[in-house]
Amino acid sequence: MTSNSKHILFLCSWYPNKIQPTNGNFIQKQAESASLSNNVSVINIQPDSRVKKIELDIKQKDSLQTIIVYIPIKKNPLLKFLTYKKAYSIAYKKAEEFFDTIEIIHLHHLFPLGYLIQKTKLPLIISEHYSGFTLDNKLDSNQEKLTKKLFKKATKIVAVSEFLKQNLSIYSNSIDKIEVIGNVVDTNIFTPILKKTKDKIHFLHISNGDDASKNVNGILKAVKQLTEITKNFSMTFVCDGDMKLMNEKARELGIYNNFVFFKEEQKTEDIALLLQQSDALVMFSNYETFGIVCAEALACGTPVIATDIPATKELVNENNSILIETENIEMLTGALLSFIEIPLKLDINLEHLKIKDNFSKEVIGEKLNHLYHNLTV
Repeated sequence: MTSNSKHILFLCSWYPNKIQPTNGNFIQKQAESASLSNNVSVINIQPDSRVKKIELDIKQKDSLQTIIVYIPIKKNPLLKFLTYKKAYSIAYKKAEEFFDTIEIIHLHHLFPLGYLIQKTKLPLIISEHYSGFTLDNKLDSNQEKLTKKLFKKATKIVAVSEFLKQNLSIYSNSIDKIEVIGNVVDTNIFTPILKKTKDKIHFLHISNGDDASKNVNGILKAVKQLTEITKNFSMTFVCDGDMKLMNEKARELGIYNNFVFFKEEQKTEDIALLLQQSDALVMFSNYETFGIVCAEALACGTPVIATDIPATKELVNENNSILIETENIEMLTGALLSFIEIPLKLDINLEHLKIKDNFSKEVIGEKLNHLYHNLTV
């Protein structure tokens, strides 16, 4: 750590914890990147039905300190706010005990923790990842009011894609204060390997399983249609959300544990291995703000079959993917069949290098470091 490193507070509405182990893991990777050149304290406040009073879980490794605060669940809005406020105050003091004075607050996702820092006098950076900003009428009136207030107060706003930047600009008094810094891909883990020739094509889908955004049911219907044409494939679904409904749908379609297989949440290293071993990643999303799984697939040299949506198109092209229309199940079926008949071959080293040059931990860390040391307050 250099003598001019700063103490950055990552205030995270989403962050992995014992209640939600994978929630906001992309923010965790940004925190790790930021800590390469600065001292970083992470505060995440998590309501927990099992606790009766505020409990802290503090971990520290080198220049990264993580403070997860578990709080009792309060139904009364005022008591709820006061509990959050008290938890934040306790965690803030703990952060300063270890790394001394906090110099910059970097808020990740406005809701709900943005309500706690409306009066802060410190330089404020806001990174937004929320797909609700890409949809009409997704914010309620209170959220919209807070967004405009904090965007005006912020020294800098960070979007994870150009597409999200344009959507955030609606709420900002200046598009010039919005900067694009993408999510982190661990290119030391997500590495390419030569694909082995197999009897069947193996497709892979990775998501939180939310059907409204990821359209998992649409993929299952396409798989069913595909089985009526060919049997020469399988598809694995890896989801860190509730898979009950998609399991039921697969059983209803007669493809469960036959053409379709399900895995619960996996460690990063296991995700990388699955991407390396699969022939193609399949994403049928209705909307995305970045598309981290597509970037990880390309870093592994694995082609992508994905919907033609703005954020995804910032990562993929005709050389490394097959793009299809959202909600067009027949088109997805055709794309899967086309891939089975003639698999798309990538320049795996080139694709890995492109991801590494734009989204590696070191590259994102340097972009964040530049941001912290060039703030004009």
